[in-house]
Amino acid sequence: MELQNITADSIATQVISLAEGRFIVETDEQLALELQEITPIVLKDKLIIRLRRNWASASGERTLLIAVLASQTELKTALQWAAAVKDELLDPENGDLYLFAAIKDETLTLEQCTDVESSDRICRRYILRPNESIEEFLSRSFVAPVMNDSSTAKIFDPLYLALEKTADNHQWLTREEQKTWQEALLSGKSGRELIDALFNL
Repeated sequence: MELQNITADSIATQVISLAEGRFIVETDEQLALELQEITPIVLKDKLIIRLRRNWASASGERTLLIAVLASQTELKTALQWAAAVKDELLDPENGDLYLFAAIKDETLTLEQCTDVESSDRICRRYILRPNESIEEFLSRSFVAPVMNDSSTAKIFDPLYLALEKTADNHQWLTREEQKTWQEALLSGKSGRELIDALFNL
């Protein structure tokens, strides 16, 4: 998609598609709208998505601020919006705040993008880089699945290799069981939740 044709809606559509099966899209539209319009800051093309992990005991949402900016000068405005949203979110949700921004400026350089992304003050930032597709843009974030099903990706994936090697010595670790372990270990769960997921307790 051409840079000039990218919208907040087109980014959001890809986010929801990539998150399917791993996250639940928060349906409290009233809250999302309130956060979207929390300040008089004018950004013409912005919206909010809130995602929650899809296991029963998961709590807390990840809040994604999506903005398509007309110029680099609007980035400061987007960060002010992010700061206002952060102030409204309760702990620990205010620590799971992300800004996904596309800047419609053909002069924007890769170095400028990485410089903005290098700071996580207020929120974690992702800036669409020159000649980057929306899919490539989102693949750099938690939204994209960690595991790629391609055989090439598997060859270089340390978790896949570790499970394969373990299966050589333990017949109970079948392909199906390896998949279960892989999904659990990459789910972000820890402690009791992880043990429950691994051993079906």
